[in-house]
Amino acid sequence: MTFAAGSPHGWWFIETWNRDDWVARLLGRHWHEYSPPSVLHWFNPDGLRRLVSEFGFEQVAIGRPRKRLNAGHAKSLLRFHAARNHFGAFATLADTLVPDRLILPYPFTDLFWALFRRR
Repeated sequence: MTFAAGSPHGWWFIETWNRDDWVARLLGRHWHEYSPPSVLHWFNPDGLRRLVSEFGFEQVAIGRPRKRLNAGHAKSLLRFHAARNHFGAFATLADTLVPDRLILPYPFTDLFWALFRRR
C-alpha cells in the first residue's frame, strides 16, 4: 500500500481478505488468513473504505478477484487443518481423488479488491 504522499492525484488498488465474510465467521480462529506474521491486518469493505478516506481517497470500484489455486496447495491446507479439527476424512479423500497439478477456482468469497482514487 504505497502512494506518493505529495501527489495531488493517484489511484490505490488493494486486494485483501474480508474478515466479515461468512467463511471467516464460520471458521473463526481457524480461518486460514489468521496467520501472523504473513497477514497482520484484516479488513471488511466498509472498514477499508473508512481507512483510506482518512488519506483522501474515495472508492471507485469493488469486486472479487477470479483467483485460482493449485490442488496440491489446497490439499496441503486441508491436511494442515485436518490435524487441528474434524476435516481429517475429507482431507484423506481429497488427497486420494484430486491430482496435485489440477488448477481449481478459489471457492470462497473471503477475498475482495477495491480501487480508490485520491479526491
